[in-house]
Parts: sequence; C-alpha cells; structure tokens
Amino acid sequence: MASETLLKEVLSLIKNLFVFILSLLFIVISGCNNENSIKIEPDKVVSPLADKVNFDLMKIKKIEVLFGDGRKLLIDGKEDIDKISKQLILINVEKQQSEIGPGYLYNLEIYEDKNTISVSNNTISIEGENYKPVGDEMNKLNKIIIELGRKQLSGIEI
Repeated sequence: MASETLLKEVLSLIKNLFVFILSLLFIVISGCNNENSIKIEPDKVVSPLADKVNFDLMKIKKIEVLFGDGRKLLIDGKEDIDKISKQLILINVEKQQSEIGPGYLYNLEIYEDKNTISVSNNTISIEGENYKPVGDEMNKLNKIIIELGRKQLSGIEI
C-alpha cells in the first residue's frame, strides 16, 4: 500500500514537471516570436561594392566629378583612376531604402564602356538601386576626391 502511494506521488511529480517544462518551452518560443524581437532584413546585408556592380572596377575608363559648389572635374588619367578604383573595391555597402539624402560633397559618374555607377559621399546608385556605404573606406575615398579637386581646381573650398 505504501509503495503504491509512493508510486502515485512520483508519477504525479513527473507529470507536473513535464507540464512545467512544456509551459516554459511555450513561453520561450512565444517570447522569441514577438514584434519587438530583432529581425534581420535581407536588405541590410553588408557586401562589397565590387559584388554589386556588373563590371570590373579596375577597368574604369573615366570619372566625372561634380562638386557640391557646381564645379566639374574630369578624371581620365590612369594613375588617378586606379587610385579611385582600388579604393572603390574596398568599400562595403548595404541597400538603402530612401532616396539620396540632402546635399553632397561631390557626385561621381563612373564610366566603364556602357556601364555607369553614380557615387556621392553618402550614396551609391547602381542600376536604379541605392546603397549606403558602410565602414570607414568611404571616408578614404572622400579624401582622395577632395585632394584631386584641390589639386586640379583653383580656389575650391571643401
């Protein structure tokens, strides 16, 4: 009789423990599924700029620069193009939902035969898609472009 009562108590304890574990599991699963949880959006994937363009960035033919003050600069020298191309290859981007932001330091139109991409200091446009530069490599490109502008255009204030 005592062993039968003990067996019933053990089975009851196991049943209660099982219900507790299932309840805890349900709470954890539903907690991970709420609206406040962090969602990884496919648009926010960071990838190299070179993967987004449909041409080799080392085969750029010319670059037209339009500075924020309206001045224009044509870059067609191999040394300057190579310097810019090498920096472009290092830039990482993520897809940007909004249009180009207000104001820009410069805008580059980069040409490789029939292909063109547009690069400003805060947005890169490729075939109608806008990308935001991620990381410090864009700042290095900004310095290169500003240096070329100051060297080739007199009195440029950037």
